[in-house]
Amino acid sequence: MQGYLRSAAPRAEVVGSVCTGGLVLAATGLLEGRRATTHWAYARELDKLGAHYVRERWVEDGKFITAGGVSAGIDMAIALAARLTDRATAQRIQLGIEYDPHPPWGGIDWSQVGEKDLARQRQGGTGRRLTDARRLLAGRPDLLKRLGLE
Repeated sequence: MQGYLRSAAPRAEVVGSVCTGGLVLAATGLLEGRRATTHWAYARELDKLGAHYVRERWVEDGKFITAGGVSAGIDMAIALAARLTDRATAQRIQLGIEYDPHPPWGGIDWSQVGEKDLARQRQGGTGRRLTDARRLLAGRPDLLKRLGLE
């Protein structure tokens, strides 16, 4: 996958990711030195892979656009639709999918999110994810070292 991304990115008008897909772009070297986002529980890994994590719903840096979590991907997609067409088209898309979020408990208060929340987000699937990361990056000892997975 990394080979394909490296070869396709220079010709692409836009290169984007949603959630932890930002880690894939960063591992490929495409986000080196760029502002980017990913799921907040994996911000440290994004930084270790050379990107500059920004806590935003989505981040644009040149032709690269990354979204934080899955719901932020909807925000990013609507913004991208406006970028590639126009605002009116993006607003028609927003209306068409009835995207008018009203979370039951309001927005996230990031000042109240701490290490306990981080650990809870990463537990369960983390062991499997680390095993997958080691397998996927087996040929990239430089990345394994950067991530502390060696």
